Amino acid sequence: HFNEGATDKEVNAVDSEFRKTIQHDSRRHYELFKRTLHGDHPVSQFSCGNRITLVDNPSHDGTNVRQQLLDFYKNFYSANLMSLCLLSNEPPEKLIEYAKKYFEPIVNKNVVKPTFSTDITNRKYVGHILRVVP
Repeated sequence: HFNEGATDKEVNAVDSEFRKTIQHDSRRHYELFKRTLHGDHPVSQFSCGNRITLVDNPSHDGTNVRQQLLDFYKNFYSANLMSLCLLSNEPPEKLIEYAKKYFEPIVNKNVVKPTFSTDITNRKYVGHILRVVP
């Protein structure tokens, strides 16, 4: 699991996705949406990473991203925190087979679902209309 080569491969995939979608309107809409959220809420800080955010910046700060990934996996990768949606042209029986084969092995660690006391909304934007101009 998560050897150094796999980490590099995933960083490259994320960076490629970032570059491919950077000019999409949906990206701009999402960034605007994030700005309307309370800055302390985790959703306001989630975004699509790239090589700079996943490798360059952390290495300057002395952050070991691979270790953070392993820690996250150990602490939060649990079946009880997940939901699954399968969409396919395959018949339902085949989808059930896939679900059992690929997702049943995920361990349920009975992790307590994180809660956040911070309101997700930044009150500064309540009652305002924001428009995205192309």
